[in-house]
Amino acid sequence: AFGILCAMTNAALSPLLHCPRCRRAPLVTGPAGLACRACARTYPAVGGLPWLHADPEGTLAEWRNRFGAYVAEFEREAARTGAEAAD
Repeated sequence: AFGILCAMTNAALSPLLHCPRCRRAPLVTGPAGLACRACARTYPAVGGLPWLHADPEGTLAEWRNRFGAYVAEFEREAARTGAEAAD
């Protein structure tokens, strides 16, 4: 899926997509996703979509932490609700 998206991205959007970090060079398809030739930053695909953030690793880590916190909260709420239903 990422290969198809990258092909479409290169053909239709490549002249419009610039690096979120340095904003100087158009992005090109690389082995790990999209890449900037000017600053050598690569942008991975998440769920088949390019993750275009100035700091993709940091932003992805923050989103994963938030998701983990939401899951933990939902698990606590489910346990509380289950305990109330048992009473």
